[in-house]
Amino acid sequence: MSILKRADPRTPLMLIGSCLVAGQVAREAHGAFEYFQFDEGRIAWFDAVGHKVDTLTFQEFDHLTFINDQFSESHGLEFAGGNTVAYTSEAFVDGKGIASNYGVDLRFDEVQFGIGAEFQGFLRFKFFHGDTVVGPELGVLLGGPTFMGIGFHGTLSEEPFDRVLITNSPLFGIDDIHLTSIPSPGVLFVMLAPLMAGGRRMRRHS
Repeated sequence: MSILKRADPRTPLMLIGSCLVAGQVAREAHGAFEYFQFDEGRIAWFDAVGHKVDTLTFQEFDHLTFINDQFSESHGLEFAGGNTVAYTSEAFVDGKGIASNYGVDLRFDEVQFGIGAEFQGFLRFKFFHGDTVVGPELGVLLGGPTFMGIGFHGTLSEEPFDRVLITNSPLFGIDDIHLTSIPSPGVLFVMLAPLMAGGRRMRRHS
């Protein structure tokens, strides 16, 4: 028997109305971080990252397989802490995801600028660059107003991060995780500015 909840039987209109009452919005900026949620936010996040996204569906793992370093070579990613397992459940749109009791601790070899996830319930996302917390700690109440009861949260940042700690209590499930190391437009401008300035200086001296 699955210990994750099945899709919420309420209608999308009822669910969206309850979220609006709770003050939730589909897209919101917090300093260098921009957050996306619900169906509208999911579409906007994928539009923003284009095709530069890798999706982890966890379909290749048997039920209750511990997830740790299986993505280290392919994605430069480690699931630290030993608290995450592959999980088969009707609660997931594609029937397979991951579950954790104490939190999903994502450690990247290279800096990232975006992450997205489909999940149920309330998750808190905390971002780090090295040992330094970057961006505000975020809690997002989701798990109903999207397809089959699965909520969405996505982040795009102008500030690089190499660790994401996703927590909740008690056990929670994540359907898919979407990764992008492509900087947001603001970061691209900062990265390209020295090259642009150098090009202008070369033209003046030529």
